[in-house]
Order: sequence, then C-alpha cells, then structure tokens
Amino acid sequence: DFMTMAEGLSALSSVDVLNAWAELDSLRSEALEELQSHPILLCPVASIPAFKHGERSWMVEGGRLDYLDETRFTQWFNVLANPAVVLPVGRSAEGLPIGVQIAAMPNRDEQALAVAEILERSFGYVAPPLARSN
Repeated sequence: DFMTMAEGLSALSSVDVLNAWAELDSLRSEALEELQSHPILLCPVASIPAFKHGERSWMVEGGRLDYLDETRFTQWFNVLANPAVVLPVGRSAEGLPIGVQIAAMPNRDEQALAVAEILERSFGYVAPPLARSN
C-alpha cells in the first residue's frame, strides 16, 4: 500500500531533499526542547481501537478516518527517532486492544521501557493467544 502511494508522487529534487532534512532538524530541535521539561510522554496510539489487518479506513461518528491519519500519533516519534513503546491497556467493546504509547527522549530507550513495565503490571497485561505457550 505504501509503495503504491509513493509511486503516485513526483520525485524530489536534491534541493527538496535538503530542505526537508533542514525542516526535520528544526522540528527535532523544537521537540527536544519541549522534552527537556517533559522527558516521558504518554500518548494514544490511534484515536480508534486496534483494527483488523488490512483495514485502511473506517466510519466513526459519521466521518471517514483513513489509515495514515489514524496512525499519526506514532508517526511523529518515528520521524523524530524517539524511542517509543506501545502496549495494550484496555479492550474495545469488540475485544480489540486499546493501546498507549510511551515516548522518551532520543537514546533513552531504557526510560520508555521502564515506564512500559510499570504500566504493563498496573493494567494486567495478558499475552494474546498466539503468544502463549501450550
């Protein structure tokens, strides 16, 4: 799906790539400054519960939500290279997981994992059936 979307876009010039990198560096700098006072962020994974494999859009309260918009919460940390952990903390009415994302400052993976461990114990994580040993 991503390759199909990318093939529909025009190629970037070298100037476009350099400008994008400069903008990304500026964004990274702003994010790092904000993280100085808030070194751990708890964020949603998406604004809907987990979805079935292959689904790319949904109708929610009369409006259409698309996959890339729905996963926007995780995209920021991927682009900024911040360590992030996602774990389930609840279930929807349909039994699908509802997750929380824990993000930390760059190179502070152990802090994100430590918070994830606390939340995992607090919310009583249960491994999905395929992950359980028989």
